[in-house]
Amino acid sequence: MVFDLQYRLDETIDKIKEEAIDEYNSFYNMNIDKSTIKLYIFKDRQTLDEIKWKKTENRMIANAKWTHIYLYDLDKVEEISKWYHKKDISRYHETIRHEIAHSFYWLYLNWNYFRANRLNEGMAIYLSWQIKRKNKPVEFKNFLNFRDNEWEQVYIESWFIIEFLINNYDKEKILELIRYLWKIKSKEEFFETFKDIYWFELTYENINKLI
Repeated sequence: MVFDLQYRLDETIDKIKEEAIDEYNSFYNMNIDKSTIKLYIFKDRQTLDEIKWKKTENRMIANAKWTHIYLYDLDKVEEISKWYHKKDISRYHETIRHEIAHSFYWLYLNWNYFRANRLNEGMAIYLSWQIKRKNKPVEFKNFLNFRDNEWEQVYIESWFIIEFLINNYDKEKILELIRYLWKIKSKEEFFETFKDIYWFELTYENINKLI
């Protein structure tokens, strides 16, 4: 496959990118150079399909692949998503921040990870400020399911758990949990590690009592 690439100067996107990198470097206690993260704008669904090596759903309009961020063209979002998404500049900026947050998650883990999608997505939504658009669930009942194919479910509850943990415990605890992922091989080990760090079991009952 062949992709045509062309550099363009976009001061607004560059500013969003640089501000996000500064914030995430501070949060993770890292020093990632701004040139490490690359943004690529696509204008049609086929390009994203080729990047992902599969047919993507209309609702997918951006993707982070390590330090490469693939982002929809704002003027094409309605066409690309078959009107699943509307043109919205503030959401566009949040999407940029969200995908960069994913890159930092992988960089912090040094590419080694246990596939805890809800932790990954929860961190991205929390750091990108998208949480302000979310309604708190009446009951938490799906965040412990680690199945990777539940695309929608990954986004429903995870950010509130992350917000609660960061606001009510030392931020270093969530960083410690993420650091341990490279050692973890199963859900059981993840729950054991969580309890060692936070001193309570990660269960639906406990979270519904605490949040």
